[in-house]
Amino acid sequence: MAKQMANRIRWGLVGTGTIAHSFARDIERTSGAELVAVCSRDRVRATEFARHHGVVGVFTELDAMLAKGAIDALYLATPSAVHHEQAISALIAGKPVLVEKPLSVDAQQAREMVRIAQKQGVFLMEALWTRYLPAIRAIRAILDAGTIGTIKGFEANLAFRQKYDRNNRFFSPELGGGSLLDLGVYPLSLALYLLGLPLASRGNWRAAPSGVDRLARVTLFYRGYQALLSCGFERNGANLCIIRGSSGMIVIDGPFLQAKGFFVIRNAMIATIFAAASSPIAARLLRKLLLKIPLRGVERHFHDFQGDGLQFEIDAASTAIKDDLIEEPLMVHQHSIAVQDIIRSVLANRPV
Repeated sequence: MAKQMANRIRWGLVGTGTIAHSFARDIERTSGAELVAVCSRDRVRATEFARHHGVVGVFTELDAMLAKGAIDALYLATPSAVHHEQAISALIAGKPVLVEKPLSVDAQQAREMVRIAQKQGVFLMEALWTRYLPAIRAIRAILDAGTIGTIKGFEANLAFRQKYDRNNRFFSPELGGGSLLDLGVYPLSLALYLLGLPLASRGNWRAAPSGVDRLARVTLFYRGYQALLSCGFERNGANLCIIRGSSGMIVIDGPFLQAKGFFVIRNAMIATIFAAASSPIAARLLRKLLLKIPLRGVERHFHDFQGDGLQFEIDAASTAIKDDLIEEPLMVHQHSIAVQDIIRSVLANRPV
């Protein structure tokens, strides 16, 4: 496959929602990819999207897009409830596919998608773009170097208030709603990327009137420490990620899923204050203080970028496809399945 492809992977985009627009904008910032087609059941929306982003190909049926030889790979920016069906269609057609998170709505679907990707020898990747941000890659290097010593704890919260509406994607069971699938995949996937697979997990959740989870807490158990994760639609959270080590602490700016910088803290007093800043207001005030006033034992690391940040995963996926890989080394299939297994185990409990 690699020898047949040009230097730039020609992507087809399925869906025209918010994340699709982000993908279309950020692909312009890549070095190895270009957007050549868009697909939507609504021809008017597809045509308007194509005109807005300068895309030539317009499709209203996925099968027609899959049959197009001038498209090298697909990005699924559709509701999570249809990821399984659409991804399998793409894989069987021999088209590499990048699937917007979550990969699927349950672990069984995820396993089937991975099985077919392996059988067909075709690339499949869950689009957890946070893993590819420069700041997150820098943090991984810091942890690997042992800069903050032995890891002693990990905390990540991601919460954005959403007004209840049974028909929107956040709360609709039919659309794959729920805070774990919409938000929880971010802290879960980041924990697995930075810490590895846990020894065990447990959690609890609170139900929305529609039956999906509107709030969830998950504990991942590692040898000698725990990762405490939470997500929800009931309030706006501090949305920080804190990694505690035996000789220091890393604090990823909120919202950590779009990290543009982080602190490495070796000042015990500041570390204690940061750990107690659980409210969004307190966290913002402390961040502003640390940015303005240099303090001993506090390092600020900047890793700014233009756009929404999807360009890094697009380039990574494009390179993997050109190299004939079936998974991207930083976003392996095993982790996508593990996240779904953890979510399934939490939701198997009665809501609190």
